[in-house]
Amino acid sequence: SEEDQNKNYNSIENNLYWWPVGSSETTVENGVEFASGDPASVAISSTFQPNRVNPVTGNSEAHRGVDLLGGTTEAGVVNVIAAKDGVVVKPSALGLDTCQSFGNVNCGSGFGNYITIQHSDGNYTGYAHLHQGTIIVKAGDTVKQCQVIAKMGSSGQSTGTHLHFEIREGADLGTAAVDPLNYIDPDNPRPMSSGGWSLTSTSLSRAEFIAKMENYCNTNGNTAFCNNFSA
Repeated sequence: SEEDQNKNYNSIENNLYWWPVGSSETTVENGVEFASGDPASVAISSTFQPNRVNPVTGNSEAHRGVDLLGGTTEAGVVNVIAAKDGVVVKPSALGLDTCQSFGNVNCGSGFGNYITIQHSDGNYTGYAHLHQGTIIVKAGDTVKQCQVIAKMGSSGQSTGTHLHFEIREGADLGTAAVDPLNYIDPDNPRPMSSGGWSLTSTSLSRAEFIAKMENYCNTNGNTAFCNNFSA
């Protein structure tokens, strides 16, 4: 149920990446805000490309992420969420999101206000052009998947309210960036990995859990345990 989806996100261990746009409604768990429902409506305005004309500078350069257009207003109301559990690398401290919307295009090296998160698989995710004064995480913070980290904006080299989202494989370098659409899917924005389960807590449905247990019992020969489970 929708209520269940918005509960106990501190217990989820998911290896898959989520669509980085949060729902408009949020829940608070242990003082942390989550936006885990259906994502706010956005459009892909620019994809990962080896060469693209930068709409601000006019230069031809690599576009190392995907742009998710969040509307034409500059209200900073669209929630940006952590795509996966991780540890924040940037910004180094709170209060460093001072790039103004439609202001200095070189602010934040063109990314404007941005966040970088390191993940347990060695990858990094980047969230750029965030709205001024909305970043609520800092370096060293541990974040959970679907945790609200900022609001969508138009700071740095940006012509409208959007999120520039990157995934970098194995290193926090521009050259390590790959197409994020290899990891995230607008048609399946909240995927769950089948491996994230245990005997005491699980993100699987009842049917999925039973199927996994039956497969285990059919292959391992643990007769006493499996007889008890079946009973």
